[in-house]
Amino acid sequence: MDYTVLILTHIDKKTNKVLLPHLDWLLKSNPEIDYRIIVGEDSIYGKNYNWRNSDQVLRRWWKENASSVKNDNIAVIEWDTLICCELPQISEDYDLVGAMKFEENIKIRGKWKPMRMKDPRWTQDNWMWWTEVPKLNLKQEKKAVGLISFGAMFMKKQVLNNFCLPCWNDVCSENILSELRFPTLASICGFKIGEINLPFVSWTDVTVGKQKGIYHSVDYPISLDYFLD
Repeated sequence: MDYTVLILTHIDKKTNKVLLPHLDWLLKSNPEIDYRIIVGEDSIYGKNYNWRNSDQVLRRWWKENASSVKNDNIAVIEWDTLICCELPQISEDYDLVGAMKFEENIKIRGKWKPMRMKDPRWTQDNWMWWTEVPKLNLKQEKKAVGLISFGAMFMKKQVLNNFCLPCWNDVCSENILSELRFPTLASICGFKIGEINLPFVSWTDVTVGKQKGIYHSVDYPISLDYFLD
């Protein structure tokens, strides 16, 4: 499967260079890959805003550069995603996939009981970010969708084309977590969203083992001889 990989990153303030600790591994594992570097600007609202709204940077870049991307399959990864294997196949059953998918329970909208995922009592009804659903201004019958992690998502090109439509300008300017906004807008438009086996992609930092795969989040460089026997 031919991919274009979009790497979301920023300028490392310590070195004043673009932060790309795992680019060599991506190219080694996928030598023919087409990739683009998307450098996000620092928001006046601070680091946390940048993290929450990384899909805003993606949207701006895609609106300006979509015509230069010829592949129909797009991988969106963040700078701290280590890819040391071939990129996975997207099933024909889906248009957008990630490690974990959540669907909002409309019956309890506005009555959420947020809970950390590490809590043994946690279910998807306790996902912390359902509390931001009102910002989406959904019609009563439309449900929100969560897809994590934004560090590694795989999709068809048309999903990004749709995300850039003018009808989403208002909701895309709001401060809404990307892992809620991006998949919800795709779902509203009828795109099929699902899960893909990404065992090392997590909502927390992971330890890099000896098994090749896709790891997120890993914010330190991994030597190119790490996985050699």
